[in-house]
Amino acid sequence: MLVQAEALRSDLRLARAQAMRRDAEVTVCPLFAGASAERPVCAEDAKDWSAGWVVFVDHAQRGTLEAGEPVLLVRQGSPQLGRVTSTIEAMTYLAIGVSSSASARFTVLPPGTPIEGVSHPLQVLVCVNKPGRPRLVAGPAC
Repeated sequence: MLVQAEALRSDLRLARAQAMRRDAEVTVCPLFAGASAERPVCAEDAKDWSAGWVVFVDHAQRGTLEAGEPVLLVRQGSPQLGRVTSTIEAMTYLAIGVSSSASARFTVLPPGTPIEGVSHPLQVLVCVNKPGRPRLVAGPAC
């Protein structure tokens, strides 16, 4: 579970750094369940990130992976690593390195935990502030 939270934090940092390096928007979206790493697809209208996530250069600036947009990373989830939920459907970093979204919270729950639960004593949060900096928090709130 902690591995999943650390991977997400690291991948959000990668997206932010790549946005600044490439002078382009970079988006992180939840991976559509059943999609492969070779042919990733963003899950639409999803706040369940348990299947994994995709980091890509968002040339179309739509928050979803379009044909021809460079995929920087695909991280596939695993039931053994835990469940991941989010307060947002995608995280986009602008070329200046700030998030185009409001702050966000990703909750990483132990394997087998229902997503509908209010909180779990072993959950780990990945909290992202408005400027887009992610950090890990062990507890019920960011």
